[in-house]
Amino acid sequence: MKRYVLLLLLATTSIECVAGWKEGFTFYKAGKYKTALKELLPSANGGNADAQYLIGDIYSSGLGVDRKEDYVAINNSQAVGWYRKAAVQGHPYAQFALGLMYKIGEVVPQDYSQAADWYRKAAEQGLYSAQNSLGEIYRYGEGVPQNYSQAINWYRKAAEQGDTESLFALGLMYYNGEGVPQNYSQAADWYRKAAEQGDTKSLFNLGEMYKKGEGVAKNLVLAHIFYNLAAVNGDEYRKSRDEITVKLTSAQLSEAQELASKWVINQPLPTITQTYPSSSKEN
Repeated sequence: MKRYVLLLLLATTSIECVAGWKEGFTFYKAGKYKTALKELLPSANGGNADAQYLIGDIYSSGLGVDRKEDYVAINNSQAVGWYRKAAVQGHPYAQFALGLMYKIGEVVPQDYSQAADWYRKAAEQGLYSAQNSLGEIYRYGEGVPQNYSQAINWYRKAAEQGDTESLFALGLMYYNGEGVPQNYSQAADWYRKAAEQGDTKSLFNLGEMYKKGEGVAKNLVLAHIFYNLAAVNGDEYRKSRDEITVKLTSAQLSEAQELASKWVINQPLPTITQTYPSSSKEN
């Protein structure tokens, strides 16, 4: 089970500590997983949903393998049981985790309908990872009738919280006209939001749009910048960058490289500050 669910919990959840929970959580953060499990169990058995969820994560992840004395072996059957206990109490992260297990068929039989049900419960509580997953299920018709409008609805809810995957998905749906009129300008806007978070696919797609002038004014300097930023995380994007390189003047290439080198994630994307005379190389 992917551990980003837990990371979201640690980053966003305000936890009410009860007997054993505070100590267990402290040991968990310290990497003492066996001790954490021992401390969490009384609270979990007493009905504390946070403790139940965290025990589920410990069992599903097999934590502490690099520290033998603190290692807890993977036990997905135990993980499902504890996730379910927390999920039926309305714990959104446990609901999402259970939905994910049903989707991939981990321990439980693969069941897209069950996955959709659990995702929906978590999504309705505002968990953006569940909203994104529910959008994906509607987009591809997994366990529910395919419904692009519902897909866009849930992607938007997650995107409003800054979810990169949903921002990219919306860009793709507007670009392809899936459930909405094809709109390159809207696609570029969604890609841009995801690209500002460093999303490689969105950076590349923006490069493509600036290369072709789709929804934005054609600009090979910006295309080179976005291809270059994408290429940092994917060798497959270097070919597109190199194809643009030979079409730029030395001044254009210099600015493109400088702007790309200075950009940092979660800052506005680079813009062109200089107007160049037209170049036959761009034709």
